[in-house]
Amino acid sequence: MDFSGYCISRTKEALQLAQDLSEYVRSLPLTNEQNDKLVSMMADCTQRFESDAFALGLKAGVQAAKELL
Repeated sequence: MDFSGYCISRTKEALQLAQDLSEYVRSLPLTNEQNDKLVSMMADCTQRFESDAFALGLKAGVQAAKELL
């Protein structure tokens, strides 16, 4: 299956949380390098959480479908 046409959208609440986090990080006394590293690590973490959540949801959906058939 080709999922390349799918796009993950964000809720208003999620976007607000991201904005709040961004403003907080900007207020920290970090060097540019430290800021870049922190933001990169947070992005990597978020991507892993989303990937894991997708895989878990897909696995649960497949299992539920098997039980119904």
